[in-house]
Parts: sequence; C-alpha cells; structure tokens
Amino acid sequence: MLCFREHEPESYGPKRVTQIEIRATFGKGWNVDYIREAQFEPSFGGEGIKAWLSSTTRLWASPNDIIIL
Repeated sequence: MLCFREHEPESYGPKRVTQIEIRATFGKGWNVDYIREAQFEPSFGGEGIKAWLSSTTRLWASPNDIIIL
C-alpha cells in the first residue's frame, strides 16, 4: 500500500496516515511485513510527496470474514 505520510502538509490530497494507523488497521489477522519511507513522484514535476510504502500479508481468512479496509 502506498499512502500519504503524516509529515506532508494537509493543504491538498487525501488523508495523511501514520505508521501507527497502518499497524492498527492491519492488526488482527494480518502481518505487517514492512513500512518504509517513500514518495509519490508527480507527473507535473516539482517535489515528491512524502508517503509510506507498506506490505502486509493476510494470516487467515474464512468464508464468513468481511474485510473492510
């Protein structure tokens, strides 16, 4: 998952997310493999946008699970 980092100014774009929020969202039933600093590279030039790049692995699932992300 690639998302805006909380250190990016909130004057535009989607919600900023912290590492704590990522870990809380993918708590039960998931393994957070990693969370790394990254950045979006805008196609129009200029500075990149601070982001988090994370990888998660689903540990278990049953047919009755409802997954809301």
